Amino acid sequence: MDKSDWDCLHQLVADCALALFEGVEISLEYRGLLPGSTSATTIAVLGFAGEHLRGALVLEAPEGVLERSLPCGEPTPEAVLDWAGELANQLCGRIKNRLLGHGVVIQLATPTVISGQVTTVTAEPTAKAAHQFQTDRGEGIAVRFSALPSPEIVFLPVVESSESAVDEGDCLLF
Repeated sequence: MDKSDWDCLHQLVADCALALFEGVEISLEYRGLLPGSTSATTIAVLGFAGEHLRGALVLEAPEGVLERSLPCGEPTPEAVLDWAGELANQLCGRIKNRLLGHGVVIQLATPTVISGQVTTVTAEPTAKAAHQFQTDRGEGIAVRFSALPSPEIVFLPVVESSESAVDEGDCLLF
């Protein structure tokens, strides 16, 4: 992958995160792809693998954001942790769908969620930066997309199709 492919991939990740949180009624401002460590109270990690791309997505969010976006039920600690994992799963699913348009196929693992007082996340070599967002309440959310491409990967330009796919979050009854 060349620099333009990486730029496209990073834009794809940022766009998917903005759309995901808009769908759960959390307004975010994109702050950029920023280097260094971040801190969060809840971290969800989801691995992915494919023939030409493998890695992990890390979603870092404060508990308050997760509680406010919880779609139903009482915001118990267990429900909030489960919801963090579900958000990471939905985010990676959106990214997976967008990657398909570029000819890249990945499979997703099961998310793992970690919670604590304040957890500092330091980037590993393939994710030296985090996509950082801020809510309208000033809370920070970070998304790391750590990816290792194979030398054979081809990141195709998106081909628009006349067929309509089901959007993420929509219900399809058949």
